[in-house]
Amino acid sequence: MPYAIDLFCGAGGCSEGLIQAGFHILFSSDISDMVEKTYMNRHEQLGLIQGKNTWFERADIRMDIQ
Repeated sequence: MPYAIDLFCGAGGCSEGLIQAGFHILFSSDISDMVEKTYMNRHEQLGLIQGKNTWFERADIRMDIQ
């Protein structure tokens, strides 16, 4: 099975296409908390399980504004 990551994933359209093409999403990320909710909801509607079929992580992303 091929693997992929989706950086700046937004609502997850690219992840969805990758999954349909047979990829396993190792990691997806975006800085927006609204995007996180949309991404996870969208993929749950497709029958995907967070951490098994797809993955979203926002906790490790920092925005340092000086």
